[in-house]
Amino acid sequence: MKSLAKFWRYHFRNDTGAPMDYDLGARIAIRSMPWKIASGDLNYDTVVTHDTQFTAGETVAAGSSRIASVVDNSSGVYQGVNGTFEITHDQGGASGVCSLFIEISDNDGNWPSASDDFDIEDLQRVSLLPIANTGEDKSRSVNFKFFL
Repeated sequence: MKSLAKFWRYHFRNDTGAPMDYDLGARIAIRSMPWKIASGDLNYDTVVTHDTQFTAGETVAAGSSRIASVVDNSSGVYQGVNGTFEITHDQGGASGVCSLFIEISDNDGNWPSASDDFDIEDLQRVSLLPIANTGEDKSRSVNFKFFL
């Protein structure tokens, strides 16, 4: 079985048709637990919460994205991740989806998202979370698995 790339990170995209405002209660939570098969045994590491740099005073506009912190897989050489993707949207009228993608790099410097003609759809989608709020600050989550 192949391993995950040496360097990788998550991309979140808000396609709900409404902005997400941190100060009004919007949140993005991406948690994953890497795993690998070694000597015939399935081994899990600890759960990691991925930082999307979404903090006080910030808004994720409709149609825009956030990039989580880089994961260095050079020492763990993990083969996959199991995770949870959770969104709390602050707009009662938000309707659509939030998408989670994975982006890989060979050296933590060559990222597809750094190119001039980058399209997030060129990345591998790992999760899709439908959002159909009937009230503010409702959260939804979905589990995901990713491996090569």
